[in-house]
Amino acid sequence: MAGILKEYGVHLKVDGKSPRTMESYLGDVQEFLDYLSLEGVYNAAVIQRQHVTAFRSQLLSRELKPATINKKVNSLACFCAWLHKEVAERFCKELAEERESLKNGDLKKWVNDPYTIYRTTFCSFSGYMV
Repeated sequence: MAGILKEYGVHLKVDGKSPRTMESYLGDVQEFLDYLSLEGVYNAAVIQRQHVTAFRSQLLSRELKPATINKKVNSLACFCAWLHKEVAERFCKELAEERESLKNGDLKKWVNDPYTIYRTTFCSFSGYMV
């Protein structure tokens, strides 16, 4: 998940965050990603609210000050909002590319990839039409 942390750092810089803010956010997110890897979560796309809640509980057990915990949770909220948007945009871009390949007659790839069928069905039924 190191790649996603670098991408997030680029986002923070483009967003105009100060170097100290970036250092703080990235340190908090790195701590969270380290926690996730200890819990067996290695894909940032599957992060759920329960992971953040469990991380917060772990911070509480370390008897950190409430302000420190709140800062870390705020950093994660910003990261997760960015991650959600980033994953959704990539998902829809991939789907658009797959639909374009279908228009160009690449049916064999589509039929042989059940994940593509799942994503196309999911997006169609959940209103994410591209």
